[in-house]
Amino acid sequence: AWLFVAYALVAWLPAPGPAAGVLAGALADPAAALVGGKWGRGAAKSWAGTVAALVAGSVALLAWGLPVHAALAGGALGAAGERWSGPCNDNILIAPGVGLVVWLLA
Repeated sequence: AWLFVAYALVAWLPAPGPAAGVLAGALADPAAALVGGKWGRGAAKSWAGTVAALVAGSVALLAWGLPVHAALAGGALGAAGERWSGPCNDNILIAPGVGLVVWLLA
């Protein structure tokens, strides 16, 4: 349900924000979960997972054709949202945050 809310929020941004936010949200969080679960030493949030989110988000945005600075900033913000979500569900932070940063920088 949180992912749906995040995608609905990012949909209100001008292009290319919505597509970038959904792409990063769909790839960065699962990458963090997979890598963090394998190499995260049992922590709920690990640096291995954060790096995986950064790489997955940045590479996906670069492959989609965004400028390097926008792709790296989007990947970094997605990784930060995944890592330091606090009491919020990280799924509600990644897509809107990445979409906003990409819209501002692209």
